[in-house]
Amino acid sequence: MNASDYLKRSALYRKLVHSPYREFARVYAAKMSNQGLGRRCTWRSLSLFRDLMDWHVGNGHAPQDLSEVYVDRFLEHRFKYWSPDTGDRSALRRLLSALREEDLIPAALPVERTEHEQIVDVFARYLSNERGLAASTVGSHKLLSLRFLREVCPAGADGFAALTPEIVIGYVERHALDGSADSGKAMCGVVRAFLRYLHLKGFTSAALADCVPSIRRWRLASLPTFLPPEKVQRVLDACDRTTAMGHRDYAVLMILAKLGLRASEVATLNLDDIDWQSGTILVHGKGRRQATMPLRHDVGTAIVAYFRHGRPASACRR
Repeated sequence: MNASDYLKRSALYRKLVHSPYREFARVYAAKMSNQGLGRRCTWRSLSLFRDLMDWHVGNGHAPQDLSEVYVDRFLEHRFKYWSPDTGDRSALRRLLSALREEDLIPAALPVERTEHEQIVDVFARYLSNERGLAASTVGSHKLLSLRFLREVCPAGADGFAALTPEIVIGYVERHALDGSADSGKAMCGVVRAFLRYLHLKGFTSAALADCVPSIRRWRLASLPTFLPPEKVQRVLDACDRTTAMGHRDYAVLMILAKLGLRASEVATLNLDDIDWQSGTILVHGKGRRQATMPLRHDVGTAIVAYFRHGRPASACRR
């Protein structure tokens, strides 16, 4: 069930369209319908919207004063009593975007970036423009490099000259066990890349990237690199293709198993990447590389079944 079908039956939505902020509710619902959200996501977003507006108006604020500042305060208040949902912030960003498109609330104020954030922004542009890294990879590099920079250079760029191998090694030792071995390895890779960038641009005189230690990983300690064919078939057979989610899962698993794509490559596929007449699929790989692959008949059949029986109506081409 998609957002449009859910809204026709929703008692919660009927209450909201008769509330003091009925216009906000209508605009938000239209936004979710146009994006083709599912039933549960729509219900969750409407419940969050109701709680936000009750809190906002209940604290003496006018609905049209809503902004990121009040959203952050609301979430801080909410998280004291309820566990956060991973989609809460994105749902409320969608709300603010919808309201601004209809001029129901003021435009967002420009956010003043700290010196640390400005340094990392320039680093991100270097990774994107000169190294050709994907946006998702650049985003993870920004987060980890900002954390490193704030801790070892609290004074900002003025602290670059004081960086030493001991400071870098100490940082890695403090945070190597914050997560799994894979996350520790990723953290070391980002620190190396950031230090290499600082040396390349002349911010540091020493090549400190070489002193970043490696995270030890034991052989055979991780998941197997591949599954035998019979186990792959068991995974495929476990998809309940009488449901929309089962059609989606089966299509994704078929692409992974039969075409050998990475998970990130499947996630970035677009409807326009499939050429049904020639039977090919365009794959967007790492480093902005692209490759055209033959689309197997069984994989194409699984994708078509998802389009017809699983994918909700949406203007999105992803």
